[in-house]
Amino acid sequence: MTIFPVIIPTLCRYEHFKRCVDSLSMCTLAEQTELVVGVDYPASSEHVNGYNKIVEYTKDIKGFKKVTIFTTDVNLGPGKNLQRLYDYAYKFYDAVIFTEDDNEFSPCFLEFMNYSLNNFKDDESIMSIGGYTSEAYYGATTEKMILTYDTSAWGYGSWKNKFNFVGTEIDYYQSIVTSLNKSFRIFKTYPLLLSMLINMLTKGDRWGDTMYSSYNIINRLYQLRPSVSMARNWGQDGSGLHSGVDSSYANQVIQDIDYFDVSNISIERVKSETKKVNKCSFWMGLPRNRVHACLSLLYIIYKWFHYRISNSNCK
Repeated sequence: MTIFPVIIPTLCRYEHFKRCVDSLSMCTLAEQTELVVGVDYPASSEHVNGYNKIVEYTKDIKGFKKVTIFTTDVNLGPGKNLQRLYDYAYKFYDAVIFTEDDNEFSPCFLEFMNYSLNNFKDDESIMSIGGYTSEAYYGATTEKMILTYDTSAWGYGSWKNKFNFVGTEIDYYQSIVTSLNKSFRIFKTYPLLLSMLINMLTKGDRWGDTMYSSYNIINRLYQLRPSVSMARNWGQDGSGLHSGVDSSYANQVIQDIDYFDVSNISIERVKSETKKVNKCSFWMGLPRNRVHACLSLLYIIYKWFHYRISNSNCK
């Protein structure tokens, strides 16, 4: 089995970064894994303290087969900092495991990711492997893995030959929102995603999770995940680029086992459960109170109509 590298872009969130790397170093297969870190240069004085701590910490990272550190003397920004890591990794490997610096992982995370990247690379319906699973999916199936349209980058595995397959042009996603059929397909599957897609387009930004999830729904493609999460996110503390404040993610229950048991795994059975599993995504991110949730759904519909009217020159 090929053991694929882990890439982490970072800047100044020392506590998050250290927790992330420490958890990865405790994973089964860590001693066979190359860790690739991109440390961006501070864009402002408030980044300097955390940046200096990270630079010092990276000098003595242990527990991995190899540690490769990229630094720079100018601020690259998140996109370019990440891209140089992918460019490096794809020179030597056919697949890559990516994480932001604010995730903590189960001891079995690397084993699950490498098993999946090796065994499902030729399955055209599986676009990526994810280590994070929302609690909304817990209990949806008795299988060890699930297939979701929803894509999370909180521990994300991708193959080189599929990495550039996902549409990255804003016009592609503009065409989704301005199409009644495509918008309804997203709305009936994962309503909050339609709202996030409209927000992304309105801001003229690119949000990877939102783009990949939308692409999956429109093209009926999936992310393969464990049925119980192997990743916990600590970044919903206001420190991230797009994150708000929500402590529930840092308190999420995740797997604590050392080894991912690959016995009795059937991708056919996993696929047969897909429709049932993805029903869970309809209410994901909406208020638990059903009256409030229904009001949120009406607001999403309003947002869609407003966006359509504002972009009436688009077909």
